[in-house]
Amino acid sequence: TCEAAGGSGCTVVGSACASPGGEPGAWSGSESVLAPREEKSAASKPTASQEEALTREERVRVQRGLTELGFEAGPADGMFGPRTRSAISEWQKAKGAKATSYLTREEAGVLAAVGADVRKPAASAEAAEGPRPFRNRVLHFPEAGPKCKGMPKGSSCWQKIADKPGCFYFTNHYVPEFTYNWSGGCDGNTAVGRGVLRWSDLKNSDDSDERSGELIQGKEHGHWVERRDWGDGDVTVYEGPYVDGKMHGRWVIRGTDGTVFEGPYVDGKRHGRWVERFDFGVDGGVNVYEGPYVDGEKHGHWVIRRENGNVTEGPYVDGKQHGHWVVKYASGSVWEGPYVNGKRQGRWVFRRTDGTTSNSNYRNGKEVP
Repeated sequence: TCEAAGGSGCTVVGSACASPGGEPGAWSGSESVLAPREEKSAASKPTASQEEALTREERVRVQRGLTELGFEAGPADGMFGPRTRSAISEWQKAKGAKATSYLTREEAGVLAAVGADVRKPAASAEAAEGPRPFRNRVLHFPEAGPKCKGMPKGSSCWQKIADKPGCFYFTNHYVPEFTYNWSGGCDGNTAVGRGVLRWSDLKNSDDSDERSGELIQGKEHGHWVERRDWGDGDVTVYEGPYVDGKMHGRWVIRGTDGTVFEGPYVDGKRHGRWVERFDFGVDGGVNVYEGPYVDGEKHGHWVIRRENGNVTEGPYVDGKQHGHWVVKYASGSVWEGPYVNGKRQGRWVFRRTDGTTSNSNYRNGKEVP
């Protein structure tokens, strides 16, 4: 436990206290998202009777969830013995709640949701690829971060839930014009459990978003489906896993125009090999782009296959075409030359199937004599 500005308590996991910016041992004095936790009434305190409604499978998931979060609960057998009770107590302390060793309905729901997402051992190295486990990741609680109100656009912060006063959701990209509603529950001041998260744009009534999945301590975790409505019938559907509030693992993105993107995210950024299919209709057909992303940018060798049989390939550097590119036409002709920072630059050569060639010179993407 560390003392935040004003003397209110905040709890973090680990041996050092952290400021909202992550610097150990320092507190910036930024406004805390939560007021000091008040003692719950006797009627709302967790008791053994509140756990009686849990099925054996739910108890197993709770135990798995505790272990996954780094609180060793012993064998996941559905029996809440001394080790499980100790793990519950330690978890409650870590999240700033009163350590009773018994779970409220809301707490059981949070832990069961984590336990349900625990991956089984992979049968092969290929199957082992995917999101890193939740265990041993830093646990973030609202006390350790700022509210979104007054923060600049794009900030990572705690956004209030409009239809649940006093309840917050963590966003990695704050947009002041967006309002959020949550159909699930709240544990203290954080949105938790399974539900639908809806946001609407106050400046554009046609722009809206509906997402369904699990929130763990205010953050997305596990499989989510997001439906983004851009207006005028333009809808994009995103589907894939989150880990600790960030896209992490293989995602599929589908548009109403036939566009399909699929590939891995790592810590919220595209990273690894992606396949992007664009449907240009009767004029252009389906074109397929395939290649690697690094930290959210196209980087490395990409291949573009067009429905008419033409193939274009070459390197991207930090999201821009850069280096030697080759266009191979279905007719057998070849056009090749360099890109610099996304623009054709220098000498390009066109080679025809009859052996003849012609040259073109480019400067900053424009052909010059």
